[in-house]
Amino acid sequence: MLFRSLREIAESGVATKHLPFRWGCRWDWPDRLLAPMAIRAAEQADVIVMLKWFTPKFRARLRDAMARQGRQPKLIYMTAYRPAEWERGTWDADSINRDFEAIIVQAKCFEEDLRQMGYRNKIAVIPYLPPDPLEPQPMPPGDRLRIGFLGRLEAQKNLGYLLDSLVALTPELEKRGLPMWELHLFGDGSQRKSLEQQAAALGHAGDVHFRSEEHTSELQSPCNLVCRLLLEKK
Repeated sequence: MLFRSLREIAESGVATKHLPFRWGCRWDWPDRLLAPMAIRAAEQADVIVMLKWFTPKFRARLRDAMARQGRQPKLIYMTAYRPAEWERGTWDADSINRDFEAIIVQAKCFEEDLRQMGYRNKIAVIPYLPPDPLEPQPMPPGDRLRIGFLGRLEAQKNLGYLLDSLVALTPELEKRGLPMWELHLFGDGSQRKSLEQQAAALGHAGDVHFRSEEHTSELQSPCNLVCRLLLEKK
């Protein structure tokens, strides 16, 4: 929804500029290589929306550059992960309250986390826009509903919640005589071992398949649907 809003703003004639920090992260470029471009753009901006978490040192450089131009644009941050799961040492309430006039979050629990962490300014809850609804389809043929996930196996992805949800769904599938689920995880990360242990403890070790990113070409063939990360535990 946020990205649609930004696009609509650009289409209305308001000048916008999208900086390439996302691609810099993908190619493992250090922020200092892109900082000059960001500072030049900030010197001309009225509003800056940050989708990447920058260090206090970088934000201080940005503020100094804007002050030299006699400008005070509004800084807004949009969370990428649940705040309660951010790494320790990345949060300083005083600097966050000073730097960001508002923070955009995707769920109410994110807002609650920020308040508990000491953020006092405005928070806007803008959920991710769900995909366009499709016509209802029957369950796929066969004895398995194959679900795929592509991404890093890290705590922020909340894959443990996904596994818990599928296990909770199992009795209803059995009751209705529907195909049993099978989870394919394409990727690797620090949570792989704990996910393996969780699947085994729940009695579903054989239903969770771990595949390396080298096998992403197989993502479509074995899977009936592909999911993204979960944002909030219900």
